[in-house]
Amino acid sequence: MRFLDRNWVERRLDDFTQDLYYGVYLRHVSEIAPDLPPEAQRLAISHPGLLLMGAGFVSADLLNDGATLRLVVASGPATLTTEYELATPGAVDLPVLRGALTTLSNEFDYGPQGTFIHRILLHPKGECEIVFTNLSLRIDVTPPSPADQAQAPAANHQPRPNRQSARTSAGKRAQKSAAKKSAAKKAPKRAGKSPAAGARKKPRRKKPDAPPPGDLA
Repeated sequence: MRFLDRNWVERRLDDFTQDLYYGVYLRHVSEIAPDLPPEAQRLAISHPGLLLMGAGFVSADLLNDGATLRLVVASGPATLTTEYELATPGAVDLPVLRGALTTLSNEFDYGPQGTFIHRILLHPKGECEIVFTNLSLRIDVTPPSPADQAQAPAANHQPRPNRQSARTSAGKRAQKSAAKKSAAKKAPKRAGKSPAAGARKKPRRKKPDAPPPGDLA
């Protein structure tokens, strides 16, 4: 591996170096991607270097008298089949590929004389370098079986509590309480009656006018 080797995959490097290695590879992919065949470009730029991480190895076979390598890996319900048109028929290390349990990081690079290289790091050991001129991809997804669907946790289907109803009830109680407090503030206070309350005032008697001078007897 030129960029994402086993030390990088197993995080044996410090954080700065880990990020540096991956940043260098991302820059490399952006430069090589326009020159790759369309399907190789798709494989290179989809989660660069990480697309095959942890995928289970299924099979590796040479077809067409060694001119084509068919590599099959699986991850969950998806199976990825890649067929490489080899630059040199039969020039691939099948024993190393077939000894793998899973695939780890992968890299694309330029090869000699207009070819390309796909490197794949393998688990538990080894790596494979595939020199090709073109490749094709096929992704097959297996739908879940009825048994798998039946094993889905019932908790995912429990009804959610009616929070809106709870908020409405709480709001009504708060409105009633506020209405009672408001009514208590507006009610007039009853005052006690004083002894003179309700007594009618007697009109004052008007004093007679003084007689004009000379009218006295």
